[in-house]
Amino acid sequence: MLEKDSNGLFVCGYFNSDSQDLVEGAYDQLMTELRPHMIPLVEAFHLDGQDFTVIGNRFGDIYEMQFDVSKNAKINRDLVPAWYGKYMKPTMNMVKAKL
Repeated sequence: MLEKDSNGLFVCGYFNSDSQDLVEGAYDQLMTELRPHMIPLVEAFHLDGQDFTVIGNRFGDIYEMQFDVSKNAKINRDLVPAWYGKYMKPTMNMVKAKL
């Protein structure tokens, strides 16, 4: 609120010319402190249809966790997915159109 509308505080003399810089600095510090907790807070209130993310990992190893999640995903269990022969391979053998 102070950052959006602090004109009244300047008019009455409560704020001086340096006060806006202090407000902005306090806001930046607050956002820096809150940033690591934002995604876990949002994910704490799990909504229907919302997937959890690896970004909300509190340990900070998001790259390792993303790799583990993708490596262990159902679609990546087999070297060649079962649907490859039926859906993808025929498109690979199609005749290319001449331009």
